[in-house]
Amino acid sequence: MTIQVAAMALLLAAGMPTAQAQQSTVTVASANQLEEVVVTATRRTESLSKVPISISTFGAAEMEARGVKDFEDLIRLTPGLNLSQQSATGANRVSIRGIASSAGSATTGIYIDDTPIQVTNLGFGSGSAFPGLFDVERVEVLRGPQGTLFGAGSEGGTVRFITTVPDVTKTSVYARGEAATLSHGSPSYEAGLAFGGPLASDKLAYRVSAYYRREGGWIDLVDGTYNIVDPTGSAYGNSVDFTRTATLAEDINWNRTESARAALKYTPTDTLTLTPAVFYNKRHTNDGAGNYYDLATSDTGSHNYSRQGYRVGAAGTVFTVTAPDAAGVYKN
Repeated sequence: MTIQVAAMALLLAAGMPTAQAQQSTVTVASANQLEEVVVTATRRTESLSKVPISISTFGAAEMEARGVKDFEDLIRLTPGLNLSQQSATGANRVSIRGIASSAGSATTGIYIDDTPIQVTNLGFGSGSAFPGLFDVERVEVLRGPQGTLFGAGSEGGTVRFITTVPDVTKTSVYARGEAATLSHGSPSYEAGLAFGGPLASDKLAYRVSAYYRREGGWIDLVDGTYNIVDPTGSAYGNSVDFTRTATLAEDINWNRTESARAALKYTPTDTLTLTPAVFYNKRHTNDGAGNYYDLATSDTGSHNYSRQGYRVGAAGTVFTVTAPDAAGVYKN
């Protein structure tokens, strides 16, 4: 058993996917035994090995070890799960196994516990606000049609964020913080705190949490003038000679996530459990164009990335290509 766990750890460090890593969270107990993975994908609690559907699940410990901070990080760990984003609006669309729709009902169900948060695709930049992955017990990704269990918006599959349930037997506190610098960009940082415990032993418990994360940007918004060198565009970024005249804003492609949650657990009998909860989540994407930058305005050699912007109220710029001068340079 020890040899198997060590071998899988080496594979993960080398970036090689394994069936165990894709399908379940593996935790080593103090006696070097693998703990059983329990999921609720079929609306009842059962062992992952007994669930007759294709499912990937990631526990809190595994997500923290792999540096998973948001939904985009889950994409690289989950086969068949894809996320497309509109560069103009920042809206997102989730698909599983290539099943997607740009109009009508969504094809992938997005749930926080048992509450759906996916939206109808109306073609004007709608999208789901994914929760920050803090104080989340696990994430379940169910591939294939799930309409019977999760409704008409889950033809391609379902993604479930399972939050941590209050414990009626013991008090617990969980905190996480991080700070990072970004070369040629703005810093990133996060902080989160969760705590809870019993209010009435074995009957009533509570749990509250708060989380904030900001990811720094690295693209500047600039203004300047163009000289067209190659009107055919065959030289790509070198087809235009751009002279920067002003920096309108620095590191504009940053984003932040704010979330807070309060939950209760009440067990009046051995067969009845009530878990009311309030969840607040806000995702702010500062610039809808995301990580797009212009080769003509950027200096990739010095890692200076930018794109041209215009001040509010400024008239649009019109370029007129004339004959080249003696040096063969086209002027606007």
